[in-house]
Amino acid sequence: MNRYSPAAVLLLSMGTLATASLTMAQTATSPATAAKPQEVINQDEAHVGSLPIPDPLTCADGTRVTSKEQWLEKRRPELFKLFESEMYGRTPERKLEGLRTEVLLENKMALEGKATQRLVRIYFTKADAPHLDVLVYLPNAASKEKPAGVFVGLNFGGNHAVTEDPAIPVPQGWFRNNKETGVTQNRATEASRGADARRWPIAR
Repeated sequence: MNRYSPAAVLLLSMGTLATASLTMAQTATSPATAAKPQEVINQDEAHVGSLPIPDPLTCADGTRVTSKEQWLEKRRPELFKLFESEMYGRTPERKLEGLRTEVLLENKMALEGKATQRLVRIYFTKADAPHLDVLVYLPNAASKEKPAGVFVGLNFGGNHAVTEDPAIPVPQGWFRNNKETGVTQNRATEASRGADARRWPIAR
């Protein structure tokens, strides 16, 4: 039997951003680009090979972190800057008009009753697009006295790809074609359900 750790998991599916999906789909099917071969991009860590891992205690200018002050004042801000520029971007400085949420589904007995599963749609404007679907697993044992930690992850295959749960809908946004994960004509299919589950051990 699987064991479940008391931690909440949030999975952000970038494939459900309607505006970006529409624009990219139009580009992919236009006559000017239809004849061009698709660029092969590796998205599997297992195929990366041997690459050096940067030392978190070495600053960008090569100096070593040797004190708490140096970490807080120099290296830590450098790492945050890397996450901002290379991975997650930054939070908008102004308030988004029309920002709202909608719970699409909820299962209070997910993972054999160990967690509550929610699929929450976040709208960024008063219109229905663009939007972002967030898949949340919150341990049922969590409470104010014993709160659960939260792990946030971005996935680019759709929330249905990280679990074989048939309740998670297949997103309608644009995806990069991938026969191995069941994405054809830049659309996710039922065949891609659970395709990335090995990379997202939700039940552990």
